[in-house]
Amino acid sequence: DWAIPMYGFIMPVLVVITTTTNMFIMVVLSQKHLRTPTNFILLAMALTDLLTGWTAIPWFLFYYTLGGYIAYDDAGISENWCKLHMILNEILPSMFHTTTMWLTVFLAIQRYVYVCVPNSIHQYCTPRTTKLCTVSIFLFSASTYVPDLFGRYRMVSPIIVNGTSINRCYQCYADWLSHLFGYQMYDVITLFVRGAIHFTPCALLLIFTRKLAQTIKAAEVRKRSWATESMFDRRGSSVSPRCSSSSSGRSMYATNRMLAVICTVFFLLEIPAGVLYGLQIMEYVLNLPQDWLPVNFINRFLIIRTLAIIISSPIQFFIYCSMSEQFRLTARQLFTSRLLFVAQSILPRDEAQATFHGGKRYSLILVDVETFEAKRKQSAARRGLLAKASDAFMERSEIR
Repeated sequence: DWAIPMYGFIMPVLVVITTTTNMFIMVVLSQKHLRTPTNFILLAMALTDLLTGWTAIPWFLFYYTLGGYIAYDDAGISENWCKLHMILNEILPSMFHTTTMWLTVFLAIQRYVYVCVPNSIHQYCTPRTTKLCTVSIFLFSASTYVPDLFGRYRMVSPIIVNGTSINRCYQCYADWLSHLFGYQMYDVITLFVRGAIHFTPCALLLIFTRKLAQTIKAAEVRKRSWATESMFDRRGSSVSPRCSSSSSGRSMYATNRMLAVICTVFFLLEIPAGVLYGLQIMEYVLNLPQDWLPVNFINRFLIIRTLAIIISSPIQFFIYCSMSEQFRLTARQLFTSRLLFVAQSILPRDEAQATFHGGKRYSLILVDVETFEAKRKQSAARRGLLAKASDAFMERSEIR
């Protein structure tokens, strides 16, 4: 009762929205001035989210939107769709989502290095290391589904219903499984491996996100303590070094806060899958009867999990737009010329990110022209007031 409306009508709309948001995220993050190790991971996450929806939607359109389930009841299913079911509905979407999970963990670990062990940035957070880790995560996720490709397959077998031959799709196991450890043991091992692959990144996300949250809280305390201090020197003619350092610190704080929110949202969206895996593992460990969990209950949990996976991309897009000023300005720069690229010096702790810009000790940031002009006018007005005050002081001195 949930599958047809959710998979057949809501899911295609969500995939269209996800495709639009992910492609937009990829275009923005691929801009030259945003090519940092952190943004490379975010770009890879957007790509895997995009592929998760694209690989799942053909089966949903065929079976639920176009009424394939009706044809399956009346005349069965073709051999091609039967074989594609396992690949399009199980293996490829799960593989890309597993990649997204571990990329999120890698993102949290990288921010942990930036915040807690900044001396190791040049060793662990370089563009080359980031790319190698990203490719390794993809290969690892793909390798976990290789046994399914060679251990299971689908085949069509006709049955007679009311004198009519109908093709039904059945799951079969490879012969080598029976000689190795048996079909039932294979299912148990597969379930535990899936559970470990799912629970391990969730546990790591919980640990590192908590660390980021503690760091953000400490930064907020420091920010409140600095709020009453002056950010300019007494003459008001130039920005003090403390201000420059504070500006970089605010940028680091904003990035940490945004990524902590992304990790938290992803962790919360994985709760339905974690609950389902936990219940299934409990069934095997405690040797519970197979019907202790209603089939409708499991199916609805799977539907909720699938929708949560697809809807995570628009949520991440909203997080980028609401919490990242550079993302917003870069998105605006694609449609307007009211923005400027300004060179900004890079502190030693941020030099690892500068390697994407040829190892230079500056980076390009976008600023709003209107904001830039307003600040320039304020600075000019301040200099004018200082000049008038200086002239008045000189006149008094001459009179005396």
